[in-house]
Amino acid sequence: MTGRKTSTRIGDAERAAAQHALQEHLNAGRLQVNEYADRCASAANATTASELAALFEDLPAPRPKLPGMSDSALRAILRNRVLVAAAVLVLAGLALVIGLSGRSDPLPPPWTAAGPTPPAVPPTSPVTAPTASATSVPATPTDRAALPGNVTVRRTSQPNAITLRPSYGVDLDDNTSPNWGVKSGPIGSSAGSDSDIVSDSYGDIVDFTGDYAVVTGAPEYATCATETAYTSGGIERGSLRPDENICLRTSEDRYALVTIISTSEQAIQFRATVWDPPVPS
Repeated sequence: MTGRKTSTRIGDAERAAAQHALQEHLNAGRLQVNEYADRCASAANATTASELAALFEDLPAPRPKLPGMSDSALRAILRNRVLVAAAVLVLAGLALVIGLSGRSDPLPPPWTAAGPTPPAVPPTSPVTAPTASATSVPATPTDRAALPGNVTVRRTSQPNAITLRPSYGVDLDDNTSPNWGVKSGPIGSSAGSDSDIVSDSYGDIVDFTGDYAVVTGAPEYATCATETAYTSGGIERGSLRPDENICLRTSEDRYALVTIISTSEQAIQFRATVWDPPVPS
């Protein structure tokens, strides 16, 4: 091996911490929704501390604490990137000034009396929220008006993504862990006994501990509560499609809605919303 220093590799805890910090910046208005979604996706796929650090180079605190990288080292990296960016802007400005100084004729105005008529300025229209697409964040299925009086949202990952790698499972009833209790262990093992969704060891099958149903209705509680085609078992990864909605009953008998974001041999990404109280047996 050469003496070149490489960045320390990170795990799910660091990825979740980065997504949590990005959520705070979204709430503070420092990030637009599409910027937040892109950075969260990058955080979910990051493998080294430097990749996560790059997501915060233009943001103040909070930032995640990263292994092998002290606060002073992180500040130095971010400061150097800002200085490089500033130097690029200065050089670009000098090049523009030098280019203009070589002109013998003054710059013409954008519109002259003999020139074309300026185009009419269209009336200002109100800015509308972006519709769901591959890069935008779909609406959160937590409309309070659509919920019965005794039903509340227990937890939602919106607009973050839950990343499920082969042989890992997620506990949708978990209400405390930043990564929704994602851990390794197939259904039936001690590690996977409380998991509601598990990806098999090859990442080819998504197994459900409780009943599930692929639905076409609105992504809301009523769709899951009135669905009658629940079944048991699992779904082949190749059958899952982006933006597909799946209702399921968790191991603690709560209704949950899962929206698929992307699938690959390396991981399945989805968003989830879980409602309280548990469904009466």
